[in-house]
Amino acid sequence: ASDGKGEAPMKAMVMGGLGLANLALRDVPDPKPGPGQVLVRMKAASLNFRYLLTLDGKYGGMQKREDLILLSDGAGEVAEVGAGVREW
Repeated sequence: ASDGKGEAPMKAMVMGGLGLANLALRDVPDPKPGPGQVLVRMKAASLNFRYLLTLDGKYGGMQKREDLILLSDGAGEVAEVGAGVREW
């Protein structure tokens, strides 16, 4: 699918509940930066192994949070800035 501008919709790794079976790659709405925030168009992203173990309940006690977008490490370019942002 496309947004009409030739770009695919934003993809995100979303936790639908505890356990790796509840982890899914989904299309999600493009976020808009608020005051003092920047929107980063990701070029590369990852989840570290400890994070995945936490999601599966094997490492620490992550609380159940549905529809939580996950990112551990990432790199990209600033796509948009919110009000008041002067430097990044």
